[in-house]
Amino acid sequence: MFGVALTAAFIYAYEEVSLDADKLINYKPETSSIIYDRHGETLAYVFQNQHRLYARYDELPGFIVEALVAMEDTQFFEHNGVNPDAILRALIKDIQAGAFVEGGSTLTQQLIKNKILSSEKKLARKIKEAILAYRLEQRLSKDEILEIYLNQIYYGNLAYGV
Repeated sequence: MFGVALTAAFIYAYEEVSLDADKLINYKPETSSIIYDRHGETLAYVFQNQHRLYARYDELPGFIVEALVAMEDTQFFEHNGVNPDAILRALIKDIQAGAFVEGGSTLTQQLIKNKILSSEKKLARKIKEAILAYRLEQRLSKDEILEIYLNQIYYGNLAYGV
């Protein structure tokens, strides 16, 4: 019965949800302006609400990517946006605890939650998130997803991304 209800909810959400591809596929965050002196040395950064510089994937140190994948989604390079094993493990732990204590989201799902959806802990949002993650993984490479993710993270003190 649960499987039928879940399948029906998934089909309904799949039809209802459409990925605004421009938000992630053509991701262009506002970046800080850089003021240089006549010798090309940086004098200052000018920004309004957030200090952000954009790093392309090939500019990111490998250890940052490895650390992120090791901490957040060890099977990132093996799944298609959704990791059923991680979701089942989190669901079991949540049921045992009687509360939301562990998440089963992949990096792709986290990116979608932070950039497109909300953080509300509801089944409908999780289903939409899974559908969008699958769709996003069809459109972007794993490297592109990691690049956007690592440029989107808020680190505090008005600094976004690595």
